[in-house]
Amino acid sequence: MINRKTYHRTLIFIALFGLSYSCNQSEQKDAVSGTHKLEIAPIRVDSGWGYNILVDDKVYIHQYCIPAIGGNKVFFTKEDAVKTGKVVVQKMMKGMIPSITRHDLDSLKVAY
Repeated sequence: MINRKTYHRTLIFIALFGLSYSCNQSEQKDAVSGTHKLEIAPIRVDSGWGYNILVDDKVYIHQYCIPAIGGNKVFFTKEDAVKTGKVVVQKMMKGMIPSITRHDLDSLKVAY
């Protein structure tokens, strides 16, 4: 037979585990449901443009050059940087890896 102390400790453990699991699930749902503020901020770099992706006003991605191509070439226009950043944000919102391919750049008609 289980003594009273062991019984109470077991109940407390189960309650704490349940509370911890519930809080973790709540945080995951918030990320999926889009409660975080995502923003694209074009940035001036060298002789061109890049972008920052901000999550809740904090820099999450700092992209100072065109991704998916060799070298450190910058975006020629602010608009190209923003268009590319929008694709990254869309992928993040879908739960995808926020990477850019040459195909993405070509479909956006980004000059590189």
